[in-house]
Amino acid sequence: MLWGLVPLLLFPSDSPFHQFLIAVVLAGAAAFNAVAHSPKRECYILSILLVLLPLAGRFFNEGTDTSITIAIATLVFTAAVLLLAKASHQWLSDTLALRFEKNDLLEALQKAHSELEVRIEERTSELSQANDILRQEILERERIEEALRESEDKYSVLVSRAGEGVFVAQDDRPILVNPACSKLTGYSEEELLSRPFSELIHPDDRGMILRIYGKRLQGDKVPDSYSFRVLTKDGPVKWIHLNAVLVSWSGRPAVLGMVTDISEQKRVEQELNEREQFLSKIFASIQDGISVVDKHLRIIRVNPTMERWYSEATPLVGKKCFEVYRESSTPCEECPTLDALHTGQPAYKVVPKRGPDGSIRGWLDLYSFPFMDEVTGKVEGVIEYLRDITERKESQDNLELSMNAFKCLLTMLLSEC
Repeated sequence: MLWGLVPLLLFPSDSPFHQFLIAVVLAGAAAFNAVAHSPKRECYILSILLVLLPLAGRFFNEGTDTSITIAIATLVFTAAVLLLAKASHQWLSDTLALRFEKNDLLEALQKAHSELEVRIEERTSELSQANDILRQEILERERIEEALRESEDKYSVLVSRAGEGVFVAQDDRPILVNPACSKLTGYSEEELLSRPFSELIHPDDRGMILRIYGKRLQGDKVPDSYSFRVLTKDGPVKWIHLNAVLVSWSGRPAVLGMVTDISEQKRVEQELNEREQFLSKIFASIQDGISVVDKHLRIIRVNPTMERWYSEATPLVGKKCFEVYRESSTPCEECPTLDALHTGQPAYKVVPKRGPDGSIRGWLDLYSFPFMDEVTGKVEGVIEYLRDITERKESQDNLELSMNAFKCLLTMLLSEC
């Protein structure tokens, strides 16, 4: 407003040069106001109009061609300045808007960046934990796999070097055998794996073994161990003892078995059985009494003759000999069996044959023969051999009575003479 008063108060009417100079100065002031107040539209319009319009009116008031020209130029300049101020205002508005938008975008970007960093840190932490868990799982799996490999190696070594036959059977044929099975049967591992195992079982035992095998696969309760005969490649029949359990193989039931060759044991058992039967026949055929007692005088075996003589006390085995043969609660004072136990030497004595009531019903020759432990050499028991001498004893007694009567008669005859 003060700039607008200048042409009214200080306008030199007689000096065109100074008029032009004032016009230039005021034009510059208007341009400056246009730039300075361009952010506010009302401000830059008022500042331009209040400075230039009074100047243009003053020049028009002069009425000269020069002043009118300057007035028109002033109005044109005013319009130009207004356009320039409008453009500047628009530019500043757009710039400020862009700046504010940029600030908002920067703040949003900064917030998003911060949130992203937080999410990245959280995700990184989760991934780190997941990696730790995965690393632990990998280490655990590697440890398990290593342990499994070691176990398989140990199992393979154990099975391959086992002295007993080890096999796994599924369906009707073996699926795993160790070298001991080949040694036992005479067949190679390939031959054993390529044929039904039932072909190896003795025909007399085949039905029983297949029945047990089938029930075991079904989960029924069957014996865990039993013996049977197998056919070998070379021809001889062998006895084996089998220990078997139900296992899972490739997700299906199978039988894990361990077999031991007991052919020699069976042969020895058969020989012992035959020898026992032979000795039993001899033992039973002896018509005299035989009683075997241990070192505690407990009867461990008798022959049929002793059971017949003391039938009222049967069974005799397990009882003390003096309880059965003497009807006493204590050992006999002069017992040849005790002498044999103490001295380790055979002993003999004539003993009475007593009945259930303790009465003497005959006489016996008692021979006591000690038997020794083959390892320690100590007396383990006594074999009592008893012979019934009742008739002989009665004959001897009768003969002695006759001899005594004859001696008395002879004495009487001699005294009369």
